[in-house]
Amino acid sequence: MKKRILSLLMAVCLMTTLVSVCSISASAEESTNYVYIRGGKAKPGEMVEVTVETVINEGVACLTFSPTYDHTALELVSVNNNMTVGSFLYNEDSTNPKFIWYNTENSDFSGCAAFTLVFTVKSSAREGTYSVGLDFNANDICNENGTRVPLTVEAGEITIFRYLIADVDNDLSISSADVVKLARYLVYLETEINTYGADVNKDGEIDGRDLVKLSRYMVGMEAIDGIIYY
Repeated sequence: MKKRILSLLMAVCLMTTLVSVCSISASAEESTNYVYIRGGKAKPGEMVEVTVETVINEGVACLTFSPTYDHTALELVSVNNNMTVGSFLYNEDSTNPKFIWYNTENSDFSGCAAFTLVFTVKSSAREGTYSVGLDFNANDICNENGTRVPLTVEAGEITIFRYLIADVDNDLSISSADVVKLARYLVYLETEINTYGADVNKDGEIDGRDLVKLSRYMVGMEAIDGIIYY
């Protein structure tokens, strides 16, 4: 009888140990390490930089990524490494790009702007929002012992546009110069303006109402919805 009770107690202890180990493993797999891709805005024919920020607190010795994006609208020009430690390699293949950072020992990157992706917006690109992501093999994200480091990548966006609402002088910014130019246009002292940008209230006409709205926007009294024009 004592042997049976002892065997039962050993079995319970073994099950408890297994559950504990499984819980630890599950917890490790669910750890929150993130890569955030910060987007940008550009017109067709321009270049745009996309920053890859990392929040990795567990210690990592290898990061390998393949950038994903719409090849019909964007062309990857370069991948720049901003790390101060380790080694970096990029295959410079715009059709099948891939890059790797690696080190002999672990590094922690909390809020680090680790990489910069530089794109050219193709002249034929249509206006809109395009996703930029990073694919990876789980085995390529590891620490100095070769243990996988769980990682989540949050994609970013590149917005391709042709005009900015309220950008009267078409310099891709909104300033007091736009107010002056619009006022001069309304009294025939200016003839060349960005007509899309000058229609601040987007009613299809350019008049004093646009000037008032733009003036109020410049002093923080009113917001302008949909600054970017597609």
